[in-house]
Amino acid sequence: MHSSQRAEEIMYRWIVKIFRSLMHDKYDRLLKKYAQESESYDIDQVHSLSLVYLISVEDRRYFSHPGCDVRGIFRALYVFLCKGRIEGASTIEQQLVRVLTGRYERTLRRKLVEIILAMLLSADKSKDEIARLYLSVAYYGWRMKGYRQACVRICRDPYQPNPYELAAIIARLRYPESRKASGVRRSMIHTRARYAMHLSRHTFCTYKAKDQNGTIQDNTVG
Repeated sequence: MHSSQRAEEIMYRWIVKIFRSLMHDKYDRLLKKYAQESESYDIDQVHSLSLVYLISVEDRRYFSHPGCDVRGIFRALYVFLCKGRIEGASTIEQQLVRVLTGRYERTLRRKLVEIILAMLLSADKSKDEIARLYLSVAYYGWRMKGYRQACVRICRDPYQPNPYELAAIIARLRYPESRKASGVRRSMIHTRARYAMHLSRHTFCTYKAKDQNGTIQDNTVG
C-alpha cells in the first residue's frame, strides 16, 4: 500500500470515528431499523442481476466510494450552476438511509445528516448487503412496496424473471408506476430499463471480480 493510500485510510477512519460520536443516537436508531427490515425481508432472494442494473444506473462508483460520492456531488453542482438542471448525486447508501429514516425534506441539514449516516453504514455493512436491503425495501409504484411485490406484479414468473423484467423493476426506482400509468410513463420506464441493460456489461464484470474475492454472494442467478 502506497503512503498516500495509507494516509487516506487513516484519515477516513478518523472521520468515521468523529461522525460516529456526533451521530451516535441517530445512527443507533438507523441500525435498529436496518436490523428490523433485514429480518422482515429475505435479502438473499434479490437477484444479483438486479444489483448489477441498480449500480449501472444509480451509482456507478458504488464500489469505490465510502457511502458518499464526492465526484458526483461536484458534478451535480456544476450541472445545476451551469445548466440550471437538478441532477441526482445520492449513493445507494444514501437512498437506503432515506427509506429507513423516512426523511425526504429538501433541506441542507437533512442532506448532511443523510451523508454522514450513509458513510457510517458503508463502514459497518457490506456493499452487497446494503444494495440487497435497499432493493428489498424500496418503492416501485402502486402495490409495489418492496422487491418481492415488484417481482410479483411485473414478472411473468417471479421465481425466474428474465433480464428485461429485472431491468424494468430497477427503472421504476426512478419512475414509480402509478395505478393507471400513462403511455409516456411506461415509455420512460422502458427506456430506462434498456439503458440499464446497455450499461450493465462493465458493472457485471466488476461484480464477477468482486465475487472472486468473496465479496459478492450470488445465490439467485445461474
